[in-house]
Amino acid sequence: MAELEKKLASKLLKNKDLEKCCEDLVKELFKAQDAERMASKNFARAEEIANLKNENRNLHDYLEGLGQNVGFSYSGKKLQRLEIANKEGNQGTEKQMWRKFYGLPRHLDWTCKT
Repeated sequence: MAELEKKLASKLLKNKDLEKCCEDLVKELFKAQDAERMASKNFARAEEIANLKNENRNLHDYLEGLGQNVGFSYSGKKLQRLEIANKEGNQGTEKQMWRKFYGLPRHLDWTCKT
């Protein structure tokens, strides 16, 4: 009888150890799932940021294109050329200078007011 009690006690001890091990594994599983969830959120945010940067780049290119259509450079380089032309003593009215700046033909009347 004493021998059976020893076996039973050792089995109960093993069961408690297995239960504790099982609880630890479940905790680790939850931690891993949380980490995976956070990683997927971070990946989605990184993808969203990349999309916004790409959209910003496309808008910048679009603005560059719009500026080139009317002779205005987004970076201001053409505006500097006009200022240099004025400093060099090129004579002409402001309207003529802007017509040269925009590359407009003489026969077009410039009605845009700034």
